[in-house]
Amino acid sequence: TNVPLKTAIYFLVLIPFLLPGILATISWIFLLSPTIGLLNQICVAVFGLTEPPFNIYSFFGMAWAFGVDHITLPFLLMASAFRSMDPTLEEAASISGTGPLRGFFHINLKMMFPSIFAAGLLLFIRGIETFEAPAVIGLPAGIRVFSTEIFLALRKAPTNYNLAGTYAVAYLAITLIGVFLYLRVTRGTDRFAMITGKAYRPRLIDLRGWRYAIAALALSILAVAVILPLAIVVWTSVMPFYTTPSLGMLGLATFDNYLALFELEELGRVLRHLLLIGRGGLVVAVRHGRLVVGLGDGARHERIVRDGGHA
Repeated sequence: TNVPLKTAIYFLVLIPFLLPGILATISWIFLLSPTIGLLNQICVAVFGLTEPPFNIYSFFGMAWAFGVDHITLPFLLMASAFRSMDPTLEEAASISGTGPLRGFFHINLKMMFPSIFAAGLLLFIRGIETFEAPAVIGLPAGIRVFSTEIFLALRKAPTNYNLAGTYAVAYLAITLIGVFLYLRVTRGTDRFAMITGKAYRPRLIDLRGWRYAIAALALSILAVAVILPLAIVVWTSVMPFYTTPSLGMLGLATFDNYLALFELEELGRVLRHLLLIGRGGLVVAVRHGRLVVGLGDGARHERIVRDGGHA
C-alpha cells in the first residue's frame, strides 16, 4: 500500500527479533507487574482504580509476552508472500466489479492461505516449546508447562532424565501432528499457484485518506508492543536500582552499570563463546539446509524426468 512511514514500521517490527527473549519477558514484568508495573501505576493514578488492572503473572500475561516478542516471524513470512503475489487476479476482479474489500477476502486471503497456515503453525510450535515466558512469568505464578517441567526435572537431585525425555517425546508428538495437518491442508498446492506468461510487478494499493489513519494505527501498536519494552529496558540499565520512570528520577541516571560490565573478568570469554556459538550455528544450519534442499530438488528432478518431463 501507499501507507506513509513504511521504513519506520519495518524497522520497528524487526526490533523484537534483535532483542533477547528473556530480556523482552523481563521488560513486560516492569510494565505489567501488579506491584511495580509502570502501566498499572499509570492506570491506577489516571483512572482512580483501587487495584491494578493488569497482571503479568497469568496465562494471558504469558501469552502476551510471547506474542509481542514474536511479531517479526509472521510479518516477514506474510510480507514476502504479499509482495510476490501476482496482481492479475486482483485486476480481473476489479474489472468484473468486485470491490477492494471483497477482493481481499475472496482472492488475496485464499492465495495466502498456505503462508498464513505455515506462520500460524510455526508460532504454535514455538509457543508450546518456549521457555522464557513460562520460566520468568509462569513459575512465580505457579503455572507450569512442558518446558518448565523439563527444566525442573533436570535440576532435581538425582536428575530425572527419564521424565525429561518423556516430556520431550510429547513435544515431538504435538509437533508431528501440526506438520501432518499442514501437509494435509496444503496438499493441493496447485490450487494456490498462479501461472503467467510474463513478469509482473505487485500493484500498489492506494489507501487514499485512510493511509494516515492506518499508519497511525500501526505505529500505535508498535509503540506499545516494541518501543515501551525497549524503553523500560534502557531506563533500567541506566538506574542504580529499579525505580518507576519519571522526570524526577532522571537525575539518578548513570553509566556505571555499563562500566561495570567492561570490568568483568569473564566478559572476554563470554563474548568469545557467544560468537563461536553464533558462527557454529550459522554454518551448521546453512550447510544442512543446503543439503536438504539439494536432495529435495534432486528427487523432484528425478521424478519429473521419470514422468516424461511433467511435474
